[in-house]
Amino acid sequence: MKCRYIVGALVALAPWMGVRADLLTLGPVSVPSSPINWTVSGLTLPQFNPALGTLTAVTLSLSGSFNNGAARVENLNPLSDSWINANVNVLVNLYKFAESSAAVWVSPAAIAGSFHASTYDGVTDYGGTSGKTWSGLAASASSAWSSSLAPDLAMFTGTGTVPLKAEAIGFITASISGGNADLKFTSNGSADASVTYEFIPIPEPETYAALAGLGLLGFAGWRRFASRRA
Repeated sequence: MKCRYIVGALVALAPWMGVRADLLTLGPVSVPSSPINWTVSGLTLPQFNPALGTLTAVTLSLSGSFNNGAARVENLNPLSDSWINANVNVLVNLYKFAESSAAVWVSPAAIAGSFHASTYDGVTDYGGTSGKTWSGLAASASSAWSSSLAPDLAMFTGTGTVPLKAEAIGFITASISGGNADLKFTSNGSADASVTYEFIPIPEPETYAALAGLGLLGFAGWRRFASRRA
């Protein structure tokens, strides 16, 4: 029974002795606010250095936003007025290792507004009685991709960098009661990406010595217990 107590003590002390998961966050790498649509290649984040320990999980985080957005609508129907309800969003994609599918994406969105447009006034100026412009639109969103699969951990492990590509695409959607309308959306978009590594660190030399000492104590206790039983 005492031998079991000794083993239990060693297990309980293991986390205190350094057998634990640590987190390391690197970045962010940023795409500054630029007119959309844009695609930026050549972004990088550091790989996990295996000298630090054993990688157990990786998380790629993305935040995206747009600002100074302007939504423009014009009713082009010369025979009917129209109710126009407009919404805008920007799709921000982050690709890793030249993969064709985005590893993580966000889609910040905003409601532009609602407008009762007259029949087409003959001028496509997104104003007057048949057009409308909403300005100062902005939104942000964030998301993350995580994996503990061996192939993913292998790709993120090394002393080099993780190649990334980011893109931002703007959209305007609208419900239009009167049929034909012209819709436009302009904005600036930005993105930030970072990587978080979860890993088991390599114990320090003093940790090995302490664990060895606990092992010797456990063995000595077992010898005393065994000798008394004999």
